Parts: sequence; C-alpha cells; structure tokens
Amino acid sequence: MLRQEVLEQYKVNRDGTIMSPGKFEGTPLYTPYLWELVLEGEGEEEYDENGHPVTTLKIEEFDQMEFPEIAADHIRWVQIWEDEQGFVNILPLEEAEARA
Repeated sequence: MLRQEVLEQYKVNRDGTIMSPGKFEGTPLYTPYLWELVLEGEGEEEYDENGHPVTTLKIEEFDQMEFPEIAADHIRWVQIWEDEQGFVNILPLEEAEARA
C-alpha cells in the first residue's frame, strides 16, 4: 500500500496521523504500508514478554522516498505489532536499540 493508496483509503490529518476509525487509527500515515511489509514476511519477528509477536523492520531508501515523513524524522528502524484488540502499534527505534 503506497502513499497515494493510504491517502485514498484513510482520513489523515495535517500532522500525518490516520484519523479513520480502525486498526491504524492514531498511527502515522506510513503505518499501513509498513504493516503490509510485515504481513508479506519482511522484518525480524521476536516475541515480547507476554509471547506476542513484534516485528523489527529496517527502513530502506524506498520507504523514505515514498514517505518523506520517515526521512524527516530520521527513522531508521521500527518495531510494529498488532495488540490484543487488533490495533496496529508502531515504535520508531534508535539504531542502537534495533541492534541490541
């Protein structure tokens, strides 16, 4: 799901936050794109202390070109997961955290 598809499918405010109700509500505009990568098997999956899967994704150059917000915020890695209520959560990581 590329930028234009996200903008067509979801209501996004000026700050780049998805406002449409649903699993991406309150997340950055690039979250559905990154979540789709996870569903395609990208990233490194680990489990949190409760046994829930959490995927760490490395941000690539294409990701930054498609979503300039990622580059502007200097995001190089993210952790992304679906919580028990079905909402997708995303957490930008410092490079040192991602390699720990």
